[in-house]
Amino acid sequence: MSLQSVTDIDTEVEEENVQRRGPHGPAMRLDGTQVMKRHVQMHARRRKRTRHKREFAELNSSEESDEKEAEEDEEDGMRHRTGPTDGQTASTKHSDIISTKTETETKKDSNGWDWDLLEMNNSNIFLLLDDKNRQLLQKIIAKAMVSIPTLTQVQMSNCGVDDFFLQCIVQNILSCDENKTDINISELWMPSNPIGDAGILQLCELVKHFEKLKVVKLQNNRKDISTKVCATLCDALEANHNIVKFEFRFRHFQERDRLDKVLWRNQERLRTLRLERKRSENELLIGRIVTVDFLFVYLFIYVHVCGDFFPIILFCFF
Repeated sequence: MSLQSVTDIDTEVEEENVQRRGPHGPAMRLDGTQVMKRHVQMHARRRKRTRHKREFAELNSSEESDEKEAEEDEEDGMRHRTGPTDGQTASTKHSDIISTKTETETKKDSNGWDWDLLEMNNSNIFLLLDDKNRQLLQKIIAKAMVSIPTLTQVQMSNCGVDDFFLQCIVQNILSCDENKTDINISELWMPSNPIGDAGILQLCELVKHFEKLKVVKLQNNRKDISTKVCATLCDALEANHNIVKFEFRFRHFQERDRLDKVLWRNQERLRTLRLERKRSENELLIGRIVTVDFLFVYLFIYVHVCGDFFPIILFCFF
């Protein structure tokens, strides 16, 4: 076969293919119908398999849309009938917000969330600031501490509490406590901080005059405290009758003995008060039980003698 005959055959085959699929269109059969591609056929089978799921989803979406449209129509009808003004709508929105706020507050109260905790343990924020900005931040934190009435515990372990910061805290607490504001801070945790003699002297004033303080922790203090300041701290502790836990490593044994005596005295006082409170509660409960029993006995005698059940009916009703 010559080369010309081979080229003639190739051109005939190409012309036949062009007739089948067209110059730019899809593949065509000899009868003129299109040939579906493989992925189109697979897509059709997949849609046929999932047709019932799509129909169910469309039914659900149509029902939900119908319900939403009905609710919107009812709201529009109410709005047209009542015709609220802008002020009324604003007041209704405000009342809704207030109601949601009160609901959250009541939930918090019902769950017993009646105290807060300020935790700054292992924070290095004071070490990253210069002196001016650090003192400004310390003043702000001290002011915020006395403005939260539910704050009862302050934890500032290893966060760079110095004499100035402790002085700010003590001054804010004592100044607000003199004005009879609601300050409930009862625990100060400040171990592993560089507190010197000036800070301990300020703490002595707080221990001496602030009666709500019960727990103080100053373990592993980074600075040495002089013997005179330690004696002043022991004097302040002896003047306080509410502290039941004070953690500080005194240098001399006599100061440790004084601290142990103070803590034992305060713990015994607290235990005695607790027992008295329980005794009074039990006496009140017993008094109520005796009163009810006496009333039942009186009613029984009255009914047995007089034969009248009217007082019993009144007693059960009320």
